[in-house]
Amino acid sequence: MLNLNSLRQLIGAVYDELPNIPIALRADAVPSPESLTQKFLESFAQKEDGQDLLFRYKLGIYQIRDLNSQAFRYANQTSTRMSAVQQSVTEHWETVTNLQENLTKLPQLSKQLDEINRSVTELERFMAQTQIAFLSLEALDDQIKDLKVRRQLPSLMDVS
Repeated sequence: MLNLNSLRQLIGAVYDELPNIPIALRADAVPSPESLTQKFLESFAQKEDGQDLLFRYKLGIYQIRDLNSQAFRYANQTSTRMSAVQQSVTEHWETVTNLQENLTKLPQLSKQLDEINRSVTELERFMAQTQIAFLSLEALDDQIKDLKVRRQLPSLMDVS
């Protein structure tokens, strides 16, 4: 890499060569900055140190371009991955929010289950009472049928 002193020497050498530029610098014909720049670069490129400096400059520009394209690729990868992470975090957040809502409803659900349990117990009691009542009615019905059968049986003594 060129240090500051070698750069000063190089620019000094180029400055010394400026009078040898083939354009006549007259007060009435001032050259444009573009043409001066072009001629300066041509003169600069003819020297070995100038060629080396321009080569390094060009190499640096290529490296910057490559780094830039690599940075774009990494940025796109990062964007894609961050999008996936955002999607995942959103889904997790929705799940946690759902869980929190369900946990806040838990005492209410517990009360409802207790109430349903009491209702089922009461219903079982009524069903048992109903079953006992049906069994009692069936027993009464059997007794009535037995009485009817006894009344309808002709007795052996009855000769009519």
